[in-house]
Amino acid sequence: MEERDPLIGQTLGNYHVESLLGAGAMGQVFLGIHPQIDRKVAVKVLNPGMHARSDMATRFLAEARAVNHINHPNIVQVFDFGTLPDGRLYLVMEFLTGEDLGQLLKRKGALSMQETLLMVRQIASGLDAAHETGIIHRDLKPDNVRIIDSKLGVTVKLLDFGIAKLVEPELQSGDRTNTGIIMGTPSYMSPEQAMGRVDEIGPASDIYSLGVMTYQMLSGRLPFEGDYVPQILVKHVSEPPTPITQFIPSFPIPVWQVLQKALDKNSGARPATAGDFFQELCGAVAAVEPSVTMQAHPSVEAGPATGEAGESGTTRTVVDSPFRRRKVVLFELVALAAVALVGAWVLSRIWVAQGSPWAAFVAVPGAAVIPGTAPAAPELLEPADAASFSPRNRAHMLRWQPVPGREAAAHEIELVRVAPAPKAFPAWRAPDGQAYLVIPWEALGADGGTFRWRVRQRDGTAWSAWRSFSFHPSALARIRADGVLRIGIEKIQHPPFVSWSPELGRYTGFDVELGELVAAELKVRVELVPQGWDQLLAASLPDPYDVVISAVSITPERCRLHGFSEPYLATGQRLASKTDRPTGPRDSFILGVQRNTTSEKLARATFKAADLRVFETNDLTFEAMFKGEVEALIMDDVLITSRTDTAAWKLVGELLSREGYGIMLPAGEPELKAAVDGILAAL
Repeated sequence: MEERDPLIGQTLGNYHVESLLGAGAMGQVFLGIHPQIDRKVAVKVLNPGMHARSDMATRFLAEARAVNHINHPNIVQVFDFGTLPDGRLYLVMEFLTGEDLGQLLKRKGALSMQETLLMVRQIASGLDAAHETGIIHRDLKPDNVRIIDSKLGVTVKLLDFGIAKLVEPELQSGDRTNTGIIMGTPSYMSPEQAMGRVDEIGPASDIYSLGVMTYQMLSGRLPFEGDYVPQILVKHVSEPPTPITQFIPSFPIPVWQVLQKALDKNSGARPATAGDFFQELCGAVAAVEPSVTMQAHPSVEAGPATGEAGESGTTRTVVDSPFRRRKVVLFELVALAAVALVGAWVLSRIWVAQGSPWAAFVAVPGAAVIPGTAPAAPELLEPADAASFSPRNRAHMLRWQPVPGREAAAHEIELVRVAPAPKAFPAWRAPDGQAYLVIPWEALGADGGTFRWRVRQRDGTAWSAWRSFSFHPSALARIRADGVLRIGIEKIQHPPFVSWSPELGRYTGFDVELGELVAAELKVRVELVPQGWDQLLAASLPDPYDVVISAVSITPERCRLHGFSEPYLATGQRLASKTDRPTGPRDSFILGVQRNTTSEKLARATFKAADLRVFETNDLTFEAMFKGEVEALIMDDVLITSRTDTAAWKLVGELLSREGYGIMLPAGEPELKAAVDGILAAL
């Protein structure tokens, strides 16, 4: 019977070690679980004796530092780093399901153009993020690319930055990249790596390795093959890659030319960035195989997963090629113009035969307009044309700008329901001198619909232009009718929940992914509305967004103003300190919190002897502790335990409170709450 590893059952930091996932020459990987938030992690432990080797320990630490500096969705996350009582080093890393690219290639031999583009796009995005941070991977290969198939589609994660070269001076450490040391995997190694020219290793080295992998994905073969390592290294340095057409005669020449450029012996001749390589590859594929498509969240034919795998996405979009984009846009413009011309012709025939189609619905008496004088008309202000409402929207008012000089006149409003069934409403009148009218929602009917309105003064001015709006009986009905879920998120950097990715040009993080999952189940698209924390909590939902997903704790005070889903994450408040001084409820010390949070409320109620300092964001609160401006802070446990800079501070005591995060909803919308709760329960 195999002996149970003594580490199983122990607690490392905040994580309980559950089982052994795998082992290799350098160390072992265990499954860890955070008992309070039920988050799975991978705990990577250096083998006994390895920590005594300075090169191995340095590589191990380098992996933690490199990944922490990049912070990108296509790169595995590292949450913590520490030393066991027996001296072994360990990393707490993101737990990943799925299989690696090497396993996929062993199963399939080669990938399709579409599958290859999917892989290269995300690998390139992660590489560019690393390169912009000054980090070179140096060991890019299929075994270091993890493929995770989830409800949002396929996500690719780059692993093992253990031999990464940190090229920024402040990130360098030791002499582990001395000239002459060959580090990497021979089959995927750039010529400069193969020759041990460490000073020449840069982003182009990783692009070369990506070129080798792309070659292998498309052909099932390697560009340089040999019976032993020195032979392979020599080929990287001195021989051209084997043309794919030797074993796939029909392989497209433009694609091969892109691969040749990436595999150039001269690093300066390769694409400048991994993103440039991907774009060149896309262009070549689009030129020879226009039928190839990419999915917005596509899936690959996945093999047996090593963890809990989700469902794959299905949305499809055409390969992103500038030439194809121009053709598609031109076609759409021509089509829209044709529809507009036909529509205009049909309407002109109706108007000629019957007069204005609205005249049959409403006839409002008023002063006659002398032909040719065309007096000025009021200007409509609110709501915006094509606006969409449900009863709890606060924007329930028709507003207009009167004709200058006639502000004191009385106005009349013409209202028509266009769909689902046309209906005329009696003329509405506003009091003299009043340039607005509150919409009586109940007068519009229980089923809602699409409406048009216009206004004029009763003293002879012309009618304003028409405007339309849509009214829906509930927030959920409005969301589904409009096909969009507007989600309020915090606009600051607030990892792991939300952060701005300059590489992707959008917000990423847990809050964003959760919102995308909810929207996908509702079969609508997502519209993110970034706001400050105070603005998020003060919003009168469903304006200016339908829901808020921003690590919002469910409290009685907030429930009096808003609706909430059932909790999707259990957390609580925690005290962290950088000082050895007592930090109890009766002690005097400088305490930092974020403004308008449950942390601030608890601090004011419990730590009355403390000198309380309030900050706008959690990051600013932590920064103040690092600078010595505060001695301790209170924050959500899940935010504290997700940080990687734990060497600079310590946790104090147990949880100060127990709370749950929920999705903030409009109050009095049971249909929306039931739908969201059902989705969260299913997830």
